Amino acid sequence: MTSNRQGLSCNCPSAVISRSTPLRGIRRATVTNTGTSSTGAEVWHDAVHLSTDEELDEGDHLLGQVVRPDALGTDQAYDSTLAATLPQGISGSWYLLVTTDVDNTIHEDLFEHDNTVVARLTVLMPPTIATHPQGVSAIEGDEVTFTVVATGTEPMEYSWSLNGSPIPNSNNPVLRFGAITAEDAGVYQVVISNTVGTVTSNSATLEVVRLTLRILTVDGVPVIEWSGTARLEWTDRLMGEWHELQDASSPFTIVPEGSGRFYRLVR
Repeated sequence: MTSNRQGLSCNCPSAVISRSTPLRGIRRATVTNTGTSSTGAEVWHDAVHLSTDEELDEGDHLLGQVVRPDALGTDQAYDSTLAATLPQGISGSWYLLVTTDVDNTIHEDLFEHDNTVVARLTVLMPPTIATHPQGVSAIEGDEVTFTVVATGTEPMEYSWSLNGSPIPNSNNPVLRFGAITAEDAGVYQVVISNTVGTVTSNSATLEVVRLTLRILTVDGVPVIEWSGTARLEWTDRLMGEWHELQDASSPFTIVPEGSGRFYRLVR
């Protein structure tokens, strides 16, 4: 003795996409009537959910539904395609839960179990710069560090440049100088890339200042001039204690009681 039954099964491949564009095309999600008779009902809905696991539950995010407008004969199949946009901020490994006849319009007796299929979805994030390198003014011989903070799918590659020319061996989010020289002055940028995108940082200018100090006479008055940002100190004896001249700025006029003193700049 045999009986007619209706049955639907669904198949959907896994996918890898870039987060820089909307999720376009859950293609080849194929629905097949595996029963022994036509579906009868002419309209039903297929749904796609985004999930952190392989089980469909209330916490899953509905990406959208597709209307099936025609009945489906025995062994007939169709491809269900959905264009959807992923929620903001997701990346990494997820699951697509594709369910045909989500409202159970088609009565399948004991054969409802194969209406949902699971497909892995890997979301790749292009690089995004959270913190750009900042310009700095430093004295020749100082240690200087440029830093960039970026997010995106690893691995990410870094390439720093000075005045548009690549800096060798600079594949790191941190660019460090042990002791800068005048040749290090200029405009720095970093290009960050991974398999799905590239981004370029804002420019960061390094100004290299050389400290100079000289004493000269202006209209018969001794004056100290210096370049660079530093504090001016004095002492009566080279081996004695040094004292800072508060609020001193260049040019600084030496008052009579300051004659015979030694002066220095301290960074």
